[in-house]
Amino acid sequence: MVPVWLKRAEHERAHAACHASALLWNRTLSWVRGEWAVGRSPGREDVRRHVTSLPAEVRPLHAHTAQAVAYDLANAISLARTNKAQGISGVKFPWREKSYRPLVFTAHFGWKVKDQARLVLSLGKSRERIVLPVPEFVDRLGLVVTPDRWGEMKLCWSSAAHGWALHISYRSLDDRLPSASRPTGGDQTGEEVRVVTIAVDEGIINPMTLATAAPDGGYEALVLNGRGCRAAKQARNKGTARLQSKNSRCRVGLRRHRKLAETRRNLKAKTDRRLRDFNHQVTAKANRFIRDLVWNTSGKLPRGSKWWRDSSLAMSVESRGTQRSGVAPHARPGSSCRNGSAGFRNANSPTKPGCRSNTSAKRTPRRPAPTA
Repeated sequence: MVPVWLKRAEHERAHAACHASALLWNRTLSWVRGEWAVGRSPGREDVRRHVTSLPAEVRPLHAHTAQAVAYDLANAISLARTNKAQGISGVKFPWREKSYRPLVFTAHFGWKVKDQARLVLSLGKSRERIVLPVPEFVDRLGLVVTPDRWGEMKLCWSSAAHGWALHISYRSLDDRLPSASRPTGGDQTGEEVRVVTIAVDEGIINPMTLATAAPDGGYEALVLNGRGCRAAKQARNKGTARLQSKNSRCRVGLRRHRKLAETRRNLKAKTDRRLRDFNHQVTAKANRFIRDLVWNTSGKLPRGSKWWRDSSLAMSVESRGTQRSGVAPHARPGSSCRNGSAGFRNANSPTKPGCRSNTSAKRTPRRPAPTA
């Protein structure tokens, strides 16, 4: 997600296109419900063909942007049917009309880079385009992501940040995991398939806990601390309550009322950025843990890293909070709590020999496999 700045002409053009995208969604939704009323059930391609058959005056957008509207509606219907088949209560098919919708540009269609300095977003044939500077961002390895690696992108308006943002998906470098099979050795030509099974438990205090059996018969577990997310939400709620209390004593339209409303929007935008960064860090650490397990099982080590390197699992204290020693929520000071294969030790108690502690992400020590 890259914040972008648009000139006044491009700003008004983008706003009009977002409203047109929402009207196209409403028109397509009305057509689908009409088909349901007469006993027909249109599929994914039927919805797409209906959208593309509409006249250009009705869909003043790029063809792939209009197709994205059709596919999003078809996916929403398919998801509702799947949830209903699974017996989930409270499932509703799409029914709400929209007044605003982001613009979607598929990979290599609807956008192009000119002169290595301008990004041009198309709104359809013989229509004015949206031109903005080429955004620059880096991947997790710190390398600049060039436009040849870009895929689908969305131009979104953030009411909290009161600005535009470009959501760009990009193709990562070739960091595939090793093969899931290897020769058994000797003169045999057969291959032995190795499967790495990892149990994932999602929670509230700890957003993710991963556990698996180690190759030597022990157990490996990773607990990710989620108190940073709760702290960000608590700060947002307290700040919002304080601003609402001040705003209730102001007359609507006064300068102080407008300033307090702007401060509230800025607080919400800042919290959204913190939560987004938090979610990215959780998935990144879980991804690193799984990759280390696969590399270890394959008998190889990834370039520039070690199997037991603590820095590979070190978390950012500023955005993730602090979990000094992987304390279990129900552990008492000076006591230990063990649950299955994952062992926890309180930070105030002396560390047992062989135990390891980390700031916010902790890999528990291996335990020998139970003997018969």
